[in-house]
Amino acid sequence: YINNSYGQGVSVSTNNGVNWTTHTVAPNPGQLADKNHYMVDKTTTSPFVNRSYCAWTDFGGATDGEVVLRYSTNFGQNWSSNINVSGTLTPLGSAFAQGNNIQTGPNGELYVIYAIYDANWTDGEDAIGFSKSTDGGVTWTHLRAYNQVNFGIRGNLSSKNGIRVSSFPSMSVDRSGGPRNGWIYITWPQRAGVSPAGNSPDIVLIKSSDGGATWSAPVRVNDDPLNNSKDQYYPWCTVDQVTGQLMLIFYDSRDVPNSQAEVFMATSVDGGTTFTNFKV
Repeated sequence: YINNSYGQGVSVSTNNGVNWTTHTVAPNPGQLADKNHYMVDKTTTSPFVNRSYCAWTDFGGATDGEVVLRYSTNFGQNWSSNINVSGTLTPLGSAFAQGNNIQTGPNGELYVIYAIYDANWTDGEDAIGFSKSTDGGVTWTHLRAYNQVNFGIRGNLSSKNGIRVSSFPSMSVDRSGGPRNGWIYITWPQRAGVSPAGNSPDIVLIKSSDGGATWSAPVRVNDDPLNNSKDQYYPWCTVDQVTGQLMLIFYDSRDVPNSQAEVFMATSVDGGTTFTNFKV
């Protein structure tokens, strides 16, 4: 969590939530910490099983505007120093990264994704950054999994009374041991007019079958008619770690006036090639 002084903290219970102990992940960086995400490697065969990871956008100091990460090897009691996981993709002082998401792979791989803003933070997102560690968060490689100027919907959605929105990505990794074990999926809302979206925001997905080295082109997840002026936004995805089924949930206006929204799900049993949509 982000505490009142904009530092990072974690609360740990060893008796099913009856009692809690609070530990400091990171102190106030000098300005604020923003949009943190926390992940624990729970794959029993991983060399880093039970290692905890926490990442956030660090505003202030040497890594101002970058996604940084710390890891703990003793259940949150002590933490590493800050590790800059986005700086090689967003040169310091000229861009920033936000909205990170952490996941682990079947062999202890650690992945962090985030939206990149190359021009100005008030504009839509310009890229999806992907950082990978195979040694428990100590060292990293980096690439842009998707790159398209102003593809995101960051700003205010006029059709929804000006609510604040973004294209922060969501990621899930198949750890099922099945035929797509290790596949990585990333989803976000694509701005109207940026393929494969139509004339309103649509949910898109990319995937990697080689540990993030290469990525597919975006495919449209919502299956309502293209260019029907209906919004889809704020998706989240997960993988059933028994069957390998991919599942997404998102806001959707297809069956109501576009000033309103309902909740839809999309499922895929073929690794994100085709999707079945239904209302929740």
